[in-house]
Amino acid sequence: MTREEVLVSLRTWFQKFRATVWFRITYLVLLGVIVAELYILTLSPLACLVILLMPVSTFVVPYWLGERKLRRFAENLVVVFLIAIVLAAAMSTGALLAQKE
Repeated sequence: MTREEVLVSLRTWFQKFRATVWFRITYLVLLGVIVAELYILTLSPLACLVILLMPVSTFVVPYWLGERKLRRFAENLVVVFLIAIVLAAAMSTGALLAQKE
């Protein structure tokens, strides 16, 4: 198999995967993880930039992937921030429990 054939087969697989519901679930979970990691960075001097990046990443990535309906943006925002809140709370709790008394 040549490099071009591998790229073509990978592209066709990705196009098939993109048409499924699992693609949306995958990128929403990944966005939730990214936003949770960005939330942890709000304790740093870059807090202002990070606070701006969280909603921008939540809206821009789905737009790049073809989401254009306002209702879908709202659904994505709710799902991503729910995932981010749970993950950020878990990371903060783990950090607090790891500290010595």
